[in-house]
Amino acid sequence: MHYYRFHVNDYQAATAHLTNEQDLVYRRCLDWYYSTEQALPLDTAWLSRRLRVDLAILEQVLTDMFERTETGFHNKRCDEELAEYQKLADRNRENGKRRVANKASRKPVASQRDPSGIPVASQSQPSGIPLGTKPITSLSNQVTSPNTEKNTSASDDAPPARRRSVQAERPEDVTPATWEGFLAIRKARRAPLTVGALDGIRAEAGKAGVTLEAALLEAASRGWQSFRSDWVQSQPSAGGKAPLKFAKAASHMPNMPLGTAACACSECIAYRNKRGVM
Repeated sequence: MHYYRFHVNDYQAATAHLTNEQDLVYRRCLDWYYSTEQALPLDTAWLSRRLRVDLAILEQVLTDMFERTETGFHNKRCDEELAEYQKLADRNRENGKRRVANKASRKPVASQRDPSGIPVASQSQPSGIPLGTKPITSLSNQVTSPNTEKNTSASDDAPPARRRSVQAERPEDVTPATWEGFLAIRKARRAPLTVGALDGIRAEAGKAGVTLEAALLEAASRGWQSFRSDWVQSQPSAGGKAPLKFAKAASHMPNMPLGTAACACSECIAYRNKRGVM
């Protein structure tokens, strides 16, 4: 046994009369008993050297806590624990053998398969198909319909491959600095900028009467991952110099420290003004 149960209350009640030296010897006797799963040997001199204890104290403990027999010094509690342990171990071994046998019985052996790969035991009635011939499951897989341009085959039943999102590239009307700033917002929020998402932002910028450059710049400075025309409260002047007014408040960019220069939320602006950082 690699471990055994230790009941503190039972042990204290049974060893309350032992001295400290006797208690140490008794504990080492128990460890030897459980590790070897057998009674202590009758050669007390040999045992005292193995346990590294005094021979006289060992003999006192053996006389008090163990029973001398022809096979060795036995302890009733230890024998009960070992018997229960062996019973559990035998049951676990039988369960393991049963699982292996059940797994082997469910898997057909090679001699029970025909060249087509179909287990012979799975056929309840003769099919009339020679061995090695792949059965035709449906005529629709062999005959081409006059109204279709391609033949229906087993490959058509396979699910279509999942299309991967195409990442958008920087348009010519957007500066590299604005583009990198906006991509940083999207990356921080784990929202890759696809071609479809960029087309939607361009359409919303057109509705708001601003360029894509201006829309992405405002979104990056205000911590937005997108842009919508209904966020604009008023249009800029004809000269394009009037600042935009937005109905959507600026939000702090996630995973960014407070006071980040690219963030235009009220907390970051107040922090930068307090620290004198532009």
